[in-house]
Amino acid sequence: METLRIHELFEYRITDVKEGGMGRVLILERTSEASPFDFVHLRQLAAKTFKDTEFVIENRDLFERELNIWMELSVDNAVPLLAVVFIRGRLYALMPLYEHSLRDLLTSMRSLPLPMACSVLRSCIKCLEQAYHNLGVLHLDLKPENVLLRADRDEHVSDVADWGLAEIQESAARRFPSKTELGNSFFETIHGAGTLPYMSPERLIDNTKTPQADIYSLGLLFFEMLTGRLPFFSYEAKALSDEILTARYYDNAYRMLQHKQYDDQLIAFVLQAIHPILANRYASYAVFRKALDRLMHPTIFHLARKWFNSGG
Repeated sequence: METLRIHELFEYRITDVKEGGMGRVLILERTSEASPFDFVHLRQLAAKTFKDTEFVIENRDLFERELNIWMELSVDNAVPLLAVVFIRGRLYALMPLYEHSLRDLLTSMRSLPLPMACSVLRSCIKCLEQAYHNLGVLHLDLKPENVLLRADRDEHVSDVADWGLAEIQESAARRFPSKTELGNSFFETIHGAGTLPYMSPERLIDNTKTPQADIYSLGLLFFEMLTGRLPFFSYEAKALSDEILTARYYDNAYRMLQHKQYDDQLIAFVLQAIHPILANRYASYAVFRKALDRLMHPTIFHLARKWFNSGG
């Protein structure tokens, strides 16, 4: 099996390769004990790089731009970037090896129990809320493949991956201090489409990019976790685009949630997240998170409200 020598004393054996749309991920297993890096205790790692296709230059540029954001992205529930290494003329981003993606979990379980689905969603919201508040970063490519799961004691923790299509809002770029080591590239617009079933109507119309676009995608992720599928009748590109633009999916989502016998509060929560009109979705990640918290802990919130109304 081919090896990847990251340092003269630090070698990993490549045990598997996973291909994505624009990148590839090498699954690595350590073959040597000595290392100059502080994550040497990890027996296995993943190394992400750009994909060699007819669009290799575009893929490389997107990957380098992703690294610009990833290196600054010190937030909870984001896949950590352990190191960036340059080997044989190619950049590699080293990260922990995750056991599964949310897609793997949905494939094996079809739908998730409500507490697990809420936990996954809350982790994702927390990550995006911090990324936007700290850096003004929007993800813009949220899907089950980009939510990775790791074991932490007796539970699974979900982390958001793949910031290759992410973008920094101009207002955030103006207030964020410049990074000398990164140059102006940190604030360059990252162009890219995303993944059609998870793209909001306004992004299909004029590529409007706001937190509500990511909230829409998270709403669809949550819907998929609850029902085992997305609320579309077709997955052919043109027909799917028509369903999104005409909001046909919205009525179907309501019927599917009712069929699963979810209560009215949960249904209303999901439908507001995936509303076809941007202004009718949650106003911010924080509002979205607080609505989820009320959904997860209705008794606690009811008692707190009762105590507050009684004057403490």
